[in-house]
Amino acid sequence: MSVKGKNSMVVNLMFLVLSLTSVVAQKTTSGSITYTINLAPELIKSISKTNNPNTRAILKNSKEVSYALNFNSKSSTYQKNESLYNESKQKLNLVATGAGGTGIFYYNTEDNALLKQLTIGGDTFLITQNAKKWKLLNASKKIGKYNCHKATLLNKNNKETKVTAWYTLDIPLPYGPKDYNGLPGIILELYEGKFFFKASKIQLSNKNKIIEKPVDGLKLTQEEFNNRFKGFFDEK
Repeated sequence: MSVKGKNSMVVNLMFLVLSLTSVVAQKTTSGSITYTINLAPELIKSISKTNNPNTRAILKNSKEVSYALNFNSKSSTYQKNESLYNESKQKLNLVATGAGGTGIFYYNTEDNALLKQLTIGGDTFLITQNAKKWKLLNASKKIGKYNCHKATLLNKNNKETKVTAWYTLDIPLPYGPKDYNGLPGIILELYEGKFFFKASKIQLSNKNKIIEKPVDGLKLTQEEFNNRFKGFFDEK
């Protein structure tokens, strides 16, 4: 076979692969992802070296937890997975707090609405959150069968933070755990300072899934919420 013929075959093969990928992507209109969340390996290593009994007790009680991301082509929710999460309320689980607590995170791609519904001391709040800004990097790796790309979160001054996401264009929907949305594909791994999020179960469907928008609660902006509870929460 001539060089020209081989080149033509390669081009045709690449076109076929891209076409098949496009078809698969078009069929994925909804689904759910289970994330398992744990302390970051570096933090576990650091805490395990301390002799402080209180710190070691926190590490002992900070068990892995599971949260669910449910989505369709237009919106998503992220919240505690009731069927898999059985931590005692009497124990301080640092992982559960970092994973999202009992809050419900909602994202809508049509109007870019990003909400968090949270109950504190019997009062429910509906917090409007700011959209995330990302820096897309050239690094890539495989997570399971998915080709993933790296991105780092930018702060309000457009400087890189310690939050790193691995997202896949194989599922070209802009969702992720908590309020980490807006990338070209779904996030399968997330490193958020002290915490590590990993997609442990992925279920995709071509049938539409109904996503309910949280509506109850006192409506506040993120800034108003922060001022109201200043001193109660550590800001990222």
